[in-house]
Amino acid sequence: MANDIHTLLKKCDDLNNNQKLDYCNSERYYMKQYLKYTLLKVNKCVPD
Repeated sequence: MANDIHTLLKKCDDLNNNQKLDYCNSERYYMKQYLKYTLLKVNKCVPD
């Protein structure tokens, strides 16, 4: 999902700055969710 948003931002020149900001915030949200998920998986595999 984050890759799709990033590609959209790169290719769409007709978006205004507010629309680009909204897409960037969405991309940031999905990246945070992905990192949380990844950290949970790593912590299950390699406990402290």
